[in-house]
Amino acid sequence: MKRLPTHLPSLGLAPMEGVTEFPTRLWFSLLGHFDSMGTPFLRVTESFPHGDIPFAWAPELFDPTLHGRLPYTLTPQIMGIDPERLKEVGAKILQHSPLVELNCGCPSPTVYGKGAGSGLLTHPGEFGTLLQDLSHHLGHTQFAAKIRVGIHCPSEFGALLHELQHTSLARLSIHARTRQQKYTGQADWTLISQAAEVLDYPVWASGDILSMEDIRNKSQMFPKISGMLMGRGLLRNPWMLAQHSHMSLDQISTDLQIYAYMHLLYRLDLPQLIRFTTQEIYPHREAVSPERLAQICAKLQQVIHRYPQQPKAERQVLGRVKLLYNYLRSSLPADYFCPPILRAKSIGEFFQLLSTVTPTQHHAHIQLQVQTMYNWMYSGEARPK
Repeated sequence: MKRLPTHLPSLGLAPMEGVTEFPTRLWFSLLGHFDSMGTPFLRVTESFPHGDIPFAWAPELFDPTLHGRLPYTLTPQIMGIDPERLKEVGAKILQHSPLVELNCGCPSPTVYGKGAGSGLLTHPGEFGTLLQDLSHHLGHTQFAAKIRVGIHCPSEFGALLHELQHTSLARLSIHARTRQQKYTGQADWTLISQAAEVLDYPVWASGDILSMEDIRNKSQMFPKISGMLMGRGLLRNPWMLAQHSHMSLDQISTDLQIYAYMHLLYRLDLPQLIRFTTQEIYPHREAVSPERLAQICAKLQQVIHRYPQQPKAERQVLGRVKLLYNYLRSSLPADYFCPPILRAKSIGEFFQLLSTVTPTQHHAHIQLQVQTMYNWMYSGEARPK
């Protein structure tokens, strides 16, 4: 793993629903240096959560054996519309975390229709009042928000920025698209830069980061931005921050197997995954070499084999592996884009099919480069003609 240049802003894994669970966060920490990682949003309703915050949502916060061991800080994210419930749940999280973030950007029709996520941006004045209320009760040095630049068009951002100038936050993260855009079109980083120029707290940026070159270029173009969050770009090249331009099929397969085994152990025995993390992965807070990754993979496989087969858990994990590979294949040579791999019926079959794409070249180095011709597949846009 190459050392990142020291002049870059802070770098983080963006919160992604159904993706950035604990094993995914742990896995990414093995592949590159992250200053911050986001949880999937915790949906706060009238009836959930009551009592304790779900342990599995953020073991990094609740298990003392992980404290100080992991090479990243956690950004726990909540989503909801009831200010009193958000204060209640936020305060519980802050008993274990120095920061809690409100999701004001999710574009999902279901979420938006209930007024949550990006729905909170519909009325800028009400949005500002909510943020000021939560910041006052939770503490402006502990409360953060993640937003989009508007609902229908970027011109709405001015009214939102006006409210943000009257709000104190620990951090503001901006995905530079509107709710209507979802993930289509181009993220407008000039709007993020505008916010970074006038707000007196850190502004982080998100949108269209597909390579280390993008990170370097954007950090030079927008020097006031404090940090960058990466989401779908990291799924397309998980080794982006390790700055690997080429990798062997053996190493790619090993790393993907670690991903699968971590997710499986997370579902079978979370306490054992935590013990494995503290004893085998991060007995000390230090970077993990490729040789150590191969050892970790072998030891994880041994641990997994102690458990009886769990078809439901294995199906869930296979779905996670396929989702990741569907993104990753857009950074691999054309042979690896073949659909049969995604039709695998088991985890074992998936890796068997992967190994047969170029059966005589397991040690040859494969180029890793995001193919922009496939951008439409991951944005929701129609296929170009």
